[in-house]
Amino acid sequence: MDPYLPVIRPLKETYLIDRVAVFDKEKIKAILNPEETRIFNELSKKIRNFDIETKKENVQFALNMNPFGYSYQFDERNPSSPKLMMDVRIRGITEESKQTFYNSQWGRYKE
Repeated sequence: MDPYLPVIRPLKETYLIDRVAVFDKEKIKAILNPEETRIFNELSKKIRNFDIETKKENVQFALNMNPFGYSYQFDERNPSSPKLMMDVRIRGITEESKQTFYNSQWGRYKE
């Protein structure tokens, strides 16, 4: 795994650590936003399962992810705006929703 470091920012009388800088072997490749950092931490620390909130169209539900796997690479075709590309394979159980999904067409929520 490539190296990464927390980004520490001053916040009044304390500090905020909610971002991660991801490096290749030579330099910073990306600074992840707080939500990307949360997911990165969960994936990189080999946490066995975690929850994720899903929003698509007018539907909102929570999933408990277990198990999952991933691979990643950097897309550097545009050097001024590199991207971290992740292929994440997950299985989950729907835990919370304001709608009934039992008879729904789940295929539309897979991506």
